[in-house]
This record gives sequence, C-alpha cells and structure tokens, in this order.
Amino acid sequence: MRSRLLAYLRRVIGRSRAEAEADEELAFHLAHEIEANVARGLSPAEARRQALADLGGVVQTREAVRDVRRFGLGWIRRDLRDAVRGLTRRPMASVVAIVSLALAIGAVTAVLGIVEAVYARNLSVHRPDQLVVFWRTSPDHPDENESLPLTQFEELQRRLSDVADVFAWDDDQLRSMNVDGVRYQGGVNQVSGNFFAAIGVKPRLGRLLDAHDVATIGHGTSARVAVLDYRAWQERFGGDPGVLGRTIVVDGIALTVIGVTPEDFTGLNPAMVPDATVPFDFDADRIVGTYSHFVGARLNDGVRVTDAAARLQALWPSILKRTVPPNAPAARRTRYLASRVHVESLRTGTLGVGMTIRTMLARPLGQLAALGGLVLFIAVVNLANLILVRAVSRRAELALRATLGASRGVLVRAMVVEGVLVAVAGAALGIVLAAWAGRPLFGALWGGGTLLGRPPALDPRPDLRVAAGMAVVAIIVGIVCALLASWRAISRDPAATLQSHARVVGNRYAIAQKALVATQVALALVLIAGAALVSRSLHDLIARDLGFHPEAVLQMRILSQAPSHEPSDHTAYHRALAETLTRVPGVQSASYTMPDPLLGESNRIAVVLHGGALTTDADVSIVGPDFFRTMGMTLLAGRDFAWTDDEHAPHVVVVSESFARDLFGGGDDAIGQVLDVPDLPFGKGARVIGIVNSASLADLHSRAPRAVYVAAMQTSWYDFTIEVRTAGDPAAVEHAAETAVGSLGFHYVYSARPLATWKNYALRNERLVSALATFFAGLTLLLAAAGLYAQLSYAVALRQSEIGVRMAVGAEKRDILFMVLRDAGWVVFAGILVGVPAAILAARVVSNLLFGLTPYDPLTLAL
Repeated sequence: MRSRLLAYLRRVIGRSRAEAEADEELAFHLAHEIEANVARGLSPAEARRQALADLGGVVQTREAVRDVRRFGLGWIRRDLRDAVRGLTRRPMASVVAIVSLALAIGAVTAVLGIVEAVYARNLSVHRPDQLVVFWRTSPDHPDENESLPLTQFEELQRRLSDVADVFAWDDDQLRSMNVDGVRYQGGVNQVSGNFFAAIGVKPRLGRLLDAHDVATIGHGTSARVAVLDYRAWQERFGGDPGVLGRTIVVDGIALTVIGVTPEDFTGLNPAMVPDATVPFDFDADRIVGTYSHFVGARLNDGVRVTDAAARLQALWPSILKRTVPPNAPAARRTRYLASRVHVESLRTGTLGVGMTIRTMLARPLGQLAALGGLVLFIAVVNLANLILVRAVSRRAELALRATLGASRGVLVRAMVVEGVLVAVAGAALGIVLAAWAGRPLFGALWGGGTLLGRPPALDPRPDLRVAAGMAVVAIIVGIVCALLASWRAISRDPAATLQSHARVVGNRYAIAQKALVATQVALALVLIAGAALVSRSLHDLIARDLGFHPEAVLQMRILSQAPSHEPSDHTAYHRALAETLTRVPGVQSASYTMPDPLLGESNRIAVVLHGGALTTDADVSIVGPDFFRTMGMTLLAGRDFAWTDDEHAPHVVVVSESFARDLFGGGDDAIGQVLDVPDLPFGKGARVIGIVNSASLADLHSRAPRAVYVAAMQTSWYDFTIEVRTAGDPAAVEHAAETAVGSLGFHYVYSARPLATWKNYALRNERLVSALATFFAGLTLLLAAAGLYAQLSYAVALRQSEIGVRMAVGAEKRDILFMVLRDAGWVVFAGILVGVPAAILAARVVSNLLFGLTPYDPLTLAL
C-alpha cells in the first residue's frame, strides 16, 4: 500500500517529466521501426509511412498511453485548461450563464436557508430527538392544537413518570419589566421546576431553576427568582458577571437573578425568545385553575414517540374523568370529555398555538421558493444553451480529435469538465450571495423586529447542508447538460462532420437552441405578468379607502406601573386618562380599543339575533367612547357610546353599515335591535344604539366587513390600547402623551407609534413579494434577451459563408438584417405563443395576493 502511494505521488509530482519520457520512448520505437523497414529494402519515406501505420499514429498512440498510464490528475488539469480557454473565447455567453446561475442558486439557497432555520434546525439542547410536546384538540376545532390545563399536566407528570419526564412552560408572555429604574416591555417564560433539567440545558452563569424554586402549581407561591436569557444579560446588564444576586422587577414583583442561560439556547420556540425565565406561581394571584400551559416531556432512553403516544391514548379517558372542571355545565362537560390528545416531536421547537413564525412565513416562503425555482430553471436553460453553443461550435474540433484517435469517452469527459466548471463557479458565487442576503431577506420577511419586539433568535444563513446540497444540484445540472450537448455533438460520423462543416450551413441551424430561447421568453412573460399583477394589486390596496384614516393617529400600548396597585374604579380612571390626553396640545381626541387595528388579528365570532332567530358572524371589537371620531369613521345613525354606558347600564353595541344592511336591510331598522355575542359575558342582550360606516380595521384586504362594536366600559378593562388623534404629526405629541399617561400613577407607555406605521407593516408581505417578483421578472427578461443575443450571434457566425454568398450575388445589408430579425421574430413569437397561456394559468399562483384584480386581468396581460 505504501509503495503504491509513493508511486502515485511520484507520478503526480513528476507528471511533466513522465510525459516527456513517454514521448522520448515513443520516438525511439518509431525510429527503430523506420530503421528496420529501411533494412528490409524500403525507401526512407516509405519506411516512415509503414512505421506510422504499424504504430497506429503518433497522436493516437500518445493518447492511448496517457489513458493507460493515467498520470495522476493530469487529465483534469488539461481538461480544465481547455475548458477555461473555451469559456474565455466567448466571454459574454460564459458570464451570462455563470451570473444567471449564481443569482438563481443564491435566491433558492437563501430561501432554503430560512426554511431550514425555521422548520428543520434542532433545538440547542441535549438529545432534542427525545423531546415531545402534547397537544389536545376539541371536537369543535379538531384541526387546531390547544395547550393543556394545569390539572391535566399534573396527571400526566404523575402517570407517565415511568416513561418520560413531563414538564410545562408558558411561552414568552409580555410583562412590564424594570432593570435599574429603566422600564420596558419584556418576554417572560414561566416554567415548572424540572424544566431545565428535563430539556437538558446547562447554565452559562450561576444556576438554573429547579424543583426547590417552584411550588406546587396553583397551591402556593414559588421562590422570587429569575434566570436571564443570554441576550438580555448582554443588552440590559452589559454581560456583567456580577449580575448574580441583582434584582429585576417583573409586573411590580422583585426577583433575584440566579443564573444566565447559554448563548445558543433560545427557548423552545426560537420565534419568541424570553428576556427571563421564572418559576410558575411567582405571581400566584394571576394563576387560576383553568389556565393552560404548554406541556412537553423528555422520553426515557429506549422509549419511542409511538410508544409514548400509545401509552397516552390508553390513559387519556381516565385523565379526562379525573380532571373535568367541577360544576361545569353539561354541554361544556360533554365537550371536555370529547377532547383528544396527540404527541408530536419537539426536536425543532414548538409548532405553536395560533400565529407563530412558522405559520406567518409559510406563504411568503412558498412564493419565494416558486420564484427562485422559476429563475433557477431559466438559469439552467442558459447553462444548457451555453454548453450547446460550445458543443456545436466545436464539432469540427471534436471530429478532428476523434479522427486523430481520441476516444469518445475523452471527448465527453472534456465537455463534462467544462459544464461542471461553469456550474461550480455559479454555485460558489450563488452561495456567497445567499450568505450575504440571508439576514436582510429574513428581516424583510419577519418585518416586525422593531414593531413586535425582539426579532427571532434564528440564523437564516444557509448552513453546510444547504450549501452542499445546492452545490451538488448545480454539479448534476452541469453534468446532465454537458452529456446531452456532447451526445449531440459527437453522435455523427467524424468524417461526415468535417465535410459538412466546410459547406454553407443554410437556414437550418440550432433548432434545439431556438427552443431553449423561446422557453426563456415564455418564462419571462409568466414572471412579468405575475409581477405586474402583484404590483397593480399593491397599488390598489394602498390607494383604497379603508373606511377610517390612520394617518394622524398615535397608538399607545400601556402596562401597569405596579400590578398590585390598581385603580378602584376602572371606568372613572380611564375616563380621566382620556380627558387628560385630550388636554395635551395637538391632541384632538383619545379612545381605547381591543384588539389592535391593522394587525390582521380578526376577532370574527358568532353573533345571534336575540331569541335565536338568526346566527351570523362579525368582527367584534371592544372600544371606548369617541373611538369612531378618533379613527376618522362616520356615525351614520343613532348615537356613540357614552361614559355612562358602564357595567351598571344595559348592554349596548354599535354595528357597521354592512352588518345593518345584511341583517336588517339597511336604513335605520337596525337601531333598537337586540343581539347576543355568546363568547362575551358582557355581550348578552345587547341593544344596537348606532350605525357607523364599514371599515377594514382588522384586515386591509377585507371589503366592508360586518362588524359589531362593544362598549369597553361594560368589560373588565384589560389589555386595552390607546388611540390618539392628533392635529398634525403624531410623533410631535408622543412624549407629551406618554407623560400624561404616567402622570396618573397607574400605567406607563411601553410602545408608541403612528398607526400608519402598522399599515405599512400589514402590507410587508405584499411589498416584499412585489419587489422580488419585479426583480426576478426583470432578471428573467434580461436573461431571455441575453439568450436571444447569444443564439443570434451564434447563428450569424455559422451562416457567415451563406451571408457572404448572398452579398456576393447582390443582397443588400437590409436584406441580411431582415433575414436575421425574421429568425429572431419567429423565436420571440413562439415564446409569446406559449408564454401568454402559461401566464394566464400561472396567475392562479398569486391569486391569493391580488386585491381588486382577477388573475386574468386583460389590461395587465396586454401590457
């Protein structure tokens, strides 16, 4: 083995010397044969001819010797040198192929990097494959995952102890936090005592929570301690190693810092990384028996997910019977006992309940992947075009080499090396572009880094697996294209090829190349049509009348300065707060709302006409007095809410014009009607007192949605947002408005932004897709033009002899130009003929992004 390796190294290092020695040996044998033929009486010329015939030709013999001896990797060096020379002879076509392949691979790799980070990257914990999460489903919503009540968690922890370590946690609840007198909004996770031990995390500093820190859930008060996230430790404490023992205040409760999590730990949902992790029951007054938590488990060694699922299914009926809520009505008890449970892997983190980063990015990532796939296909077409041009232009060279003795395998190998060289260059450049563009693209997709708090702790740059996978795909594409092109180039007899090459080519050339260029034109039309539809739709969406005017509205979110210190009369307090805000210079009105406008969180629930005569659905919002004037809406009939519509007054609601029209035929007939909103305890027997214009408060895409507005004074005043209408720029009154909120001593403002900012945020996906679709469409059009130019230049080069003959017999320049343009026109026409129907069919892909347009909009397709 050692001797073989040394011999191989000697051949690699001394390949030039070895080839020279082989040439000397070949010359020696040729001279010896010539001398022998002369000795037999032949003339010197005849003796040389006979020696060459017996030898089989010097070139052929030299190639055969090289193939037999295989001087290390010398053949790669020769083929690479020839490939580089060939590519530099047609630099424009080579650059177009490499750059287009790089852009396509870069786009697809960047998207795949985000997909891999969001959906497939394991949690940074010990043995993540052993972690599972339990979900329950109700009979009313069998497709929606729900978290588990505390009573079910306790039962699972007790009855599955022989197969798993069951733990529970809360996922990043927003809390009022205070560090060294600086208040801010932070995410806080509550966990069971075995949480960190079960998931397998070691502290970066200090220690983590354990069973001694957590009381029995719902039956006591846990220790007042907290574990900081690594990022919060760096941001809030500057990475101070003396942070242990210091105090942070969460919702007015002082907690002692006992540890810091590792840098790579992002919790069980990387989209919602907490600032701090605290024990369950650190604020026992807030916990109630029906409160639900995420419940997971670490399976014991040797226990599979299917084993745990089977065990859970066997225990579930008895767990339901033991945990049914006491004094529950019969209907609720029946629904509770009909619930189901299932187990899922927790290897990549929680899949989430409701809107998470995975569900939020699913659609834009799919659209980006489709765009990238189309451009990748076009880039492959360009690569195939380049290799085909090179193969056809080298037909004479390849035929000559074959006539001189080169085997077809050697010729095919040279073509494959050239294809792989282009593919590797494009893949390398594309992966570099993807690494550079990954974070900006992910930031544009997420869009809420500064609006929704800290961005997800995900690194969207493609890792080694994604990069290697795309490189392999590029190499395979290069090999396949080269094999197809080389087969076309060497399939004919070499002698026939040499003879035909000397003749005038005529008008029959490169049919396959024309087809490839026509395909590019067709795909360019598809992307241009899609980009035009999305861009026109975005323009219409921005310009449409929303039914309210967010331009001069300041939105403020508030938190309690001290949760233990609450106003005795919430309605009187909120009235005083609204009046205090209206006295701020530049403020015209102020009101309250829940949920927040323009976040896409439609609170569409059932509404029943009193007596059960008719049930419908509507967007239900809880608002305060003067809300409609603050939002720029118009009261069409009846009256607005008044501060006297409090918890002691009869329940009242205001409905939208579309609600009144759909249910009562329009006009003032809705005034005085009585509605029930079963999901709201304060929505029973509510009388309609007013009608306002229809407004797209929840979703910008909705047109005239049915809406019901409930009086905030008849609720528990929890988690409301303040809306303030200003006379000018909302930012000009922001500081004064925040001071006014804090002056009453109960709340502070943790977030204040113009409402128009949220409008831009709500359109982030449409803007991103429109920009990327326009970019890809322009790129595709450019590639199609470059492909058409390359095809025409190649065709003209092949027809030089014909063109010369035509001009010699009297053809004018305009005749030649018309001939070339006619050929180009047929190619473009074929692409349009295929592209227009394809664009009409492909428009369905973006139909969910269109507003006010159909996928078959004639004006867009005509343009």
